[in-house]
This record gives sequence, C-alpha cells and structure tokens, in this order.
Amino acid sequence: MEQKMAESSLKYSELFGLKFVTATTREILENLRGRGARKGLSMYTPNLEFFSIARKNPGFGSILERADILVPDGHGILLLSRALGIPIENKIEGASLLMEYAVEGELKVFLFGGKPGVAERAARQLESTGVEIAGTCDGYEKDEGKIIRMIKESHADIVVVALGCPKQETWIDSHAKELGCICIGCGGFLDVVAGDVKRAPAAMRDRGLEWLYRLAKQPFRWRRILPLPFLLLKMVSIGIARGPKAKEYIGL
Repeated sequence: MEQKMAESSLKYSELFGLKFVTATTREILENLRGRGARKGLSMYTPNLEFFSIARKNPGFGSILERADILVPDGHGILLLSRALGIPIENKIEGASLLMEYAVEGELKVFLFGGKPGVAERAARQLESTGVEIAGTCDGYEKDEGKIIRMIKESHADIVVVALGCPKQETWIDSHAKELGCICIGCGGFLDVVAGDVKRAPAAMRDRGLEWLYRLAKQPFRWRRILPLPFLLLKMVSIGIARGPKAKEYIGL
C-alpha cells in the first residue's frame, strides 16, 4: 500500500520504504491549516528504533507506511539519510510543532498517556503557554470505549498519544479516522512537559548527543540505546548494497 502524505504539496524523501516530510516547520503548519483540523490525520515521529521494531514486526511497518505525515524526530535519521545521500536535513519535533499549531489556530488538545497524574501536570504547563486543553486520560485506562468517548465528548482537534512505541502508533492507526482529529504519537513528550524528565541541554541536542544525556540520567535504558549506533551502521551498509528505498528492511 502506498504511504499517503497529508496533501501532495508537502515535499518528502523516501528512506527504507518510509516517506519522511522534508518541508520546513512553517510549510507543515501551512499545510495543516489548509487541511483543517478535523480530518482524522495520523502523524508519527520515527527515529532509528522504529526501524528496528518494524524489522521484527512487519505489521508495524505497514502502520508507518499508512501514516499521513512522518517527521524525522531524531539525529539518527538525519545521519542515516546523509550517509545514503537522501535529502532529509531537518529534525522536527512533531508534538511541539502541533502545540504551536494549536495556539495559532485556537484548537483544543486532548492528552492521552503517561502514568497517572502526568497528563494533568503536562496540561497545566501547556495551558500556561496558551494551549487550550480539552481533556486528559492516563495511559493506564483499560476501557477503550471510555477513552474514545472522553475524546469525542471533549471536541478535541488534536490528540497527543503517549503510550510508547509501537503501542501509540497502533492505537492511532485504529482510531484516528473514527475520532476525526489530528493524532500524534509523542513518546515521552508528556513526561518532559510535566517536568518528570529533563531534556538534554540545547548544546547536546544540537550535536545529536541527547541519547548520551539520557543514558547518563537513565542508565537502565542502555539495552535500548547502545545498540543504535550498530543499527545505524548496519542500515547504511544495507542502503548502499540494496538502495536506500529497499522496503524489505522493514518487512514490507
């Protein structure tokens, strides 16, 4: 199945079967305004780990391929694209972009995910920046019907889903069209906004060293973080041998 991008006016580059938006933040915002908020749009923010998961789970690869918008949210994606000569130049923080869109368009945002209390604390912080929060629900709620009802009754335009990868993308793939909202999978965004997790200093983020900061602060993450440089080297070699658009790497 062809991955569909949000309106063909957005520029993109293909990397291992996935089409990443290469437009600027401003171009993406303008594109979203042209679409309107209530269209049932799926937006994901892949990093290198997404490819590793998709390799083991082809169903997840298909979910990524069906996405409306994929934004490169990680320096690993930029390094991989540069090594293979693919024009993906800018790291885009998708959740932050949508919060800007919400403020500019006076749109309502629903926060779903995280441990109990995290979404509420994140909501207070976002409200202080001008984001209108329609409602919250923690990621431990098991009643799917209740979650859907809460979002629909809130009349949210944007739903931030923080359930971790690949659970959040799977949830969005199943429900975005039914909800008629822009839905984004945002990983640890709520934890950061709530103040539970600190981001790396800007200088480290700009140099692609946020992973090192996370490892120092959360050493239990080493099993996830340390394999990524080796994954990058493996993907570069596969891209050189088979071409950077080879879908078989993600099981498609």
